[in-house]
Amino acid sequence: MKIIITAAVLACAASIVSAKTVTSANIVGYGKVATANGLAVVAQQFDGGSTPTDLFGDTLPLGSVIYQYTGIGYNVSEYKTIFLAGDAWDTPLDLSVGSFWVETSLVNTNIFSGEVPMTDSITNSLITGLTLTAYPYPVEVGISDLDITPTLGDVIYQYTGSGYNVSEYKTIFLSGDAWDTELVFGVGDGFWYENANASDNVWVEVKPF
Repeated sequence: MKIIITAAVLACAASIVSAKTVTSANIVGYGKVATANGLAVVAQQFDGGSTPTDLFGDTLPLGSVIYQYTGIGYNVSEYKTIFLAGDAWDTPLDLSVGSFWVETSLVNTNIFSGEVPMTDSITNSLITGLTLTAYPYPVEVGISDLDITPTLGDVIYQYTGSGYNVSEYKTIFLSGDAWDTELVFGVGDGFWYENANASDNVWVEVKPF
């Protein structure tokens, strides 16, 4: 069962929603998102600021890079010294949909914040091949609770910092068609989805609370 944001949270009481700590008051929340010395896959799941400057400001060192996968390559923003402007992110990417890579030399915890999405459902498209995506609501969720209708052969890759946890949608003896590994995604976690179908998979995720 999906984790529920209780009525008390939505009625202004600060409450812990997941192991990564999300609190909400007046349906405004925040999540703690960790970066590593190297690469991390993270997501902004609140309705709020979504550019590199909004999300990270000057908290990461010069040379840090954000990579936003487009399906054929990457949009890139680097934190660097810009002539006449000082230290800044050089490209104002919109990071409000899906997830993205952060490459940095600093182990750090950043705060992503904004309004908790309250729409009844959120629709995303999983293209044929790979999509760098995320659960669209700021709660912890297991892979079996995603409202994705997978195709046999679809694969989800969860980056660990040194490799991947992998789950494939396959026919399992005595169990039928199912994901073969029960992955769990925390608040702020992104993941790769590999769509084995020849057409895009329209993912309609229903609000879990």
